[in-house]
Amino acid sequence: QIQNSNLLDRWIISKLHNLISEVTSNLDKYEPTSAARAIEKFVVEDLSNWWLRRSRKRKEALGLLRFVLLELAKVIAPFIPFTAEDIYARLRSNRQLPISNSQFPMNEPELIHLTDWPKIEKKWLDEKLEKEMDEIRSLIAEGLALRKANQIKVRQPLRSTKLGLSNEFPADLEGLVKDELNVKNIIYDRSQQEKITLDMELDQALINEGYARELMRQIQDMRKEAKYRLDEKVF
Repeated sequence: QIQNSNLLDRWIISKLHNLISEVTSNLDKYEPTSAARAIEKFVVEDLSNWWLRRSRKRKEALGLLRFVLLELAKVIAPFIPFTAEDIYARLRSNRQLPISNSQFPMNEPELIHLTDWPKIEKKWLDEKLEKEMDEIRSLIAEGLALRKANQIKVRQPLRSTKLGLSNEFPADLEGLVKDELNVKNIIYDRSQQEKITLDMELDQALINEGYARELMRQIQDMRKEAKYRLDEKVF
């Protein structure tokens, strides 16, 4: 159920319905360029670079991914009809992808151009969550820039990051900051002028953990070169 899922899933559903609203409005005003740019931004920045990358290890996200792609195929159909039809046909034929609830029906028409235009479900819109996620992504971008400026690889764990914010984020969103910036703790400091700072001091334990992560990356690269499957054991 969407309402019981994590914040990342609720966010992508909200972004999807906002996309449907924006594309519908632009097409009604005969502004296809603005509609196409909104679709591109959603696919590249929101769906691919953020939600999908953050959810690729969650098997329970497959049903939601199928739903989002089905709705997206309907939205892009007026722009790239043959590509949309191909996506739609592949999703319909793959019955092994799990369906989370009644929001993900399996009785779609055979052709995408026989389906109804996606409806905007206001109950799935969450402007507050979208605003928080935008702030999270901005902070992460600044934090990664600080790492780069100080020549500290992302694989090297850091002790903490300090946020100069008046309000704290929910635990799920804090988890995104910790994972993306590879920090152990988040500290809130309302008196801090900078939005984000990083504790760059490394002790031996952190250094050793960084070495371990680098070793794991090299092993994974070797597995890819040898064409081993993810579930295949290597001796």
